[in-house]
Amino acid sequence: MPPFRLTLLGPPQLYSPDGDPLRFRTRKHFALLIYLAVEPGVQHRRDRLANLLWSNADQDEARHSLATALSMIRGRLGPDLLDAGRDSVRLTPGRIVTDLHSLDSDDPEMVAEGPLGPFLEEFEIPDAVEFLQWKDGQHARLLPTLHTAIAHRIERCRRRGESRRMEELGHRLQRIDDLSEEAARALLEARAMAGDRIGALRIYDRWRVRLADELGANPSQQLERMADRLRRGGLPRPTSVLLAPVPTEQWKERIFLGRGPEFKVCYDAWERVQLGEPRHLLVRGESGIGKTTLVERLVTSVALEGASVARVQCYELERELPFGVTGSLVNMMLDLPGAAATPPEQLAELGRLSIKVRQRFPSLPDPIETIGESARILYTEAVMALVAAVASEHPVVLAIDDIHLADATSLTVLHLILRRVESLPLMVLLTASSAPEVETPSTKRFVENAHLLNLTLLSLGPLLESEAQELSDLLLADAADPGPAIRRAMLAGARGNPMIQELLIADWRRRGDACLALAVSAMTLRAERPPKEAFLRLIAGTLAALDPEARSVVELAAVLGQRLNDLTMYTMVDLPVARTMRAMTSLTAHRILRDAGSHLEFANEFVRGQCYVGTSAPLRRMLHGQVAERLLLSDRGDEAIPGLEIAWHLVRADRLHDAIPYLLAGGKESIRRGAPHEADLALSTGLPALTG
Repeated sequence: MPPFRLTLLGPPQLYSPDGDPLRFRTRKHFALLIYLAVEPGVQHRRDRLANLLWSNADQDEARHSLATALSMIRGRLGPDLLDAGRDSVRLTPGRIVTDLHSLDSDDPEMVAEGPLGPFLEEFEIPDAVEFLQWKDGQHARLLPTLHTAIAHRIERCRRRGESRRMEELGHRLQRIDDLSEEAARALLEARAMAGDRIGALRIYDRWRVRLADELGANPSQQLERMADRLRRGGLPRPTSVLLAPVPTEQWKERIFLGRGPEFKVCYDAWERVQLGEPRHLLVRGESGIGKTTLVERLVTSVALEGASVARVQCYELERELPFGVTGSLVNMMLDLPGAAATPPEQLAELGRLSIKVRQRFPSLPDPIETIGESARILYTEAVMALVAAVASEHPVVLAIDDIHLADATSLTVLHLILRRVESLPLMVLLTASSAPEVETPSTKRFVENAHLLNLTLLSLGPLLESEAQELSDLLLADAADPGPAIRRAMLAGARGNPMIQELLIADWRRRGDACLALAVSAMTLRAERPPKEAFLRLIAGTLAALDPEARSVVELAAVLGQRLNDLTMYTMVDLPVARTMRAMTSLTAHRILRDAGSHLEFANEFVRGQCYVGTSAPLRRMLHGQVAERLLLSDRGDEAIPGLEIAWHLVRADRLHDAIPYLLAGGKESIRRGAPHEADLALSTGLPALTG
């Protein structure tokens, strides 16, 4: 016969073999059952049980109350539950299972199941003093094991990126031990992962003060540095050790769900990196499946633990700009602790392509004059020297989003770095689309040589049905329930793609019963994956709902590419900075742009592409021309603009004749710097106009 189940860690609750909760009208009857269940099979003397719960009554009355309680328990749970004699009572072994045995289990998965909390939390019987003393004794006995079990669950959640669950466990552990450092760290990390930097620091500061007042103790160095990294993102305070900031703000409006196993693979690789073993990952999947969200989640997590992080987003324009991606990485790494320890001659080499290097270190020597392949090799060695200098302070994580859009030379440099790095604490995170039509030869090289590069290939598939339903519940938490029919239609239309699901829900919020989900569901119900047509219609509907200022901003941002955060550019469409920022906030709310912590970027390249082609051709040409003119003005000033970037905008503005000098100059510079592929791409664009 299946046993009854009794939970004692937290508020006690009894469940039938079918899983239905059972309740006792008299609390002392339930207390008697609990006492017997903690030690099943042990013979308990009746006079001891009577005194345990009815010590205020005389002996005869107490024994009568005990007999009544035993009779009531038999009536509710069955006559074979108790083995009662004249002088003793015992609970039949195997008839009731409690949650206490999981605490003593050596199986981590068993410990990771079921609720945990203080023993018999909020279960009080004021006139049963001996029972309360027994309860306190049991709580004290279980406390170390309970603390260890909850800490184990917190670590399991940390390794799977489940911050909401980690926060819940942190609060549970704090109820058991309000000075626990594991609880304080869990709550700090969870708040940071939710984008609440200030809330995280408030939790930490309150706990630190209480720890000092009550125990005269200080936080561990690890936790203190974690808090200091969070402070670096806001108002910095002086510290004895240079620390990199932690990107957290992007999580205020975003949900991380259903990627626990994949996050664990990434976190396991990070642990190897901390030991000085380079480990790298390439995350592949269709557009909107959550590649960037997974990588950014890991980046925030490892930054909290001490990593120095540099992350760049690739854009279509960068395919024709040699060293565009590595140049962005270099600019970001210059702000990280340890960068100043790079040898001057290597910094001088980096200064050829990055004006920021010369601005930061104005006294650098002149670089060695080289051309072609030698120039590329020297530049690669300089990048490696910068990575090594930063890694000497803290482990380094480099994240590159959408490498199928990166320039071939940057990927060649990166490929060489991965092959040559053997002992640095370095982790490179790459994302790429799994669509065959966008895969480039440079991207294929990473896949084909993964075993030589310590590169783990990680494919993201659709969310499970239960995960998609939970995502819908979270996205609809502050809205009226659309009803089961529309919920099913949205789930069927998304087919496990979280971005499509988010867009479908946003579309329903705007249009109600006329939402696209009811039309999309018919198309996608039998599809193996969400069709491009559904994505196109959703983005078109979102753009149509924008106000004129937001539409102007998104049209220009799609043209600007990586310069979309230069707010002065938007004066070209008659928008001052304040109105531009307001429009960008609206675009973020519509999920066209996303907060990447230090800057805004498009939700993904597919969205940017649709915003670009959704702009009328004459307007696109005009915007490209205005951007080119603005870049020409900047090029005549202090900022050196790559010739190929100016040429790209002029070509898109149908000003091919004006673009020719910049194409030739940029092509020559690319060849001289060892980037012939980008020169080939650029010059082939202007080939019809290259005469004489």
